[in-house]
Amino acid sequence: MNIYDDITLIMVTYRSEELLKQNLDILKNFKLIIVDNSNSKNLKTIVENFKFRHVPTFYLLIRLP
Repeated sequence: MNIYDDITLIMVTYRSEELLKQNLDILKNFKLIIVDNSNSKNLKTIVENFKFRHVPTFYLLIRLP
């Protein structure tokens, strides 16, 4: 039994680029959904360029008026 296959993490962020970069090595083992509420192109780039293991990683940008 592999715990990484059974757990999906959902992260809701707001200007959390540095925190996310510091923890990507830990997060890369999980299925990951990132919900960004800061409209940060930098965070999207970080997520897209990081090599996650063979699991899908979703990035959702929320723009509120």
